[in-house]
Amino acid sequence: MSGGGRLETRELWCFVAVAEELHFGAAAARLGLAQSVVSRTIAGVERRLGVRLLNRTTRTVQLTEAGSVLLGRATAALAAIEAAERATVRAAGPAARLVVAAKPDGDAGLLGPCIAAYERQPESAPTELALVGTDELVPRLRDGRADVALIQVPFDATGLDHEELIREPRVVALPSGHPLAAEDLLTLADLRGEPIARWAGESPEVDAYYRGYDPESAYEEGDTTGPVVSDLAEALRLIELGRAVTFLPTSVARRFDGRAIAFRSVADLSPSRLVIAWAEESRSRALAAFVRTATATAASLSRTARAGGPN
Repeated sequence: MSGGGRLETRELWCFVAVAEELHFGAAAARLGLAQSVVSRTIAGVERRLGVRLLNRTTRTVQLTEAGSVLLGRATAALAAIEAAERATVRAAGPAARLVVAAKPDGDAGLLGPCIAAYERQPESAPTELALVGTDELVPRLRDGRADVALIQVPFDATGLDHEELIREPRVVALPSGHPLAAEDLLTLADLRGEPIARWAGESPEVDAYYRGYDPESAYEEGDTTGPVVSDLAEALRLIELGRAVTFLPTSVARRFDGRAIAFRSVADLSPSRLVIAWAEESRSRALAAFVRTATATAASLSRTARAGGPN
């Protein structure tokens, strides 16, 4: 059984520095401490836990299995502490504000109406926008740089709460001169062999969604690998040049109507789902008010769209 006593934050910082540097001298320099202080701190942690965290020789420092476990947990714990500090400072005093993160082209037209409605609420706080890439949204929620985010599914929701806001069809974006552009409705089978764009740095799950062979789509992965793209502007230009096709939510396609690109419905393609997400431990009244406003605004826009009103 492990020893008693709780680890202190300073001990976690010390251990993480040594575990990442794998050198006591380098860790001490990073922390601005004497090497003897770092060595005593690590030894004290090992005594209290009753486990060896590091294997030391005169030449090397290596993590034990127990040390690897603690490194992962300690890194997450310290990140959570930093996130709590950022959120607390941001919520206090006259500078209190709510940071809302979203992808510039991925809010389904909801961000503007939502913020306008939110700022009329009595529990609202001044909003600050962070328009960032998809890969920045979840990290900003986890480390406290953002309070809430609008995110397209799928994403890693570990440690986050979320609610669905909008579900809408996706369409395929084709070069306007493509033979399939003459059709009003396509299937994924029609697109077999097309150079479907891959988005740089995405997980296999997200890559499958963007290329139309996720579990909700009626498609099997085949020889459809197209160019790797880093953003929507690059993807659209490659489509105009006849070098790629891609799948987009209808709200995004409407923004680019009129370019040398044809947007066509795909019968068996999974829909686009936009959610609002926030850190699961958050208890902010301003955040709760934003979530309520966002869900109500999304529901109102959906009703208007079904009734045939303006988008």
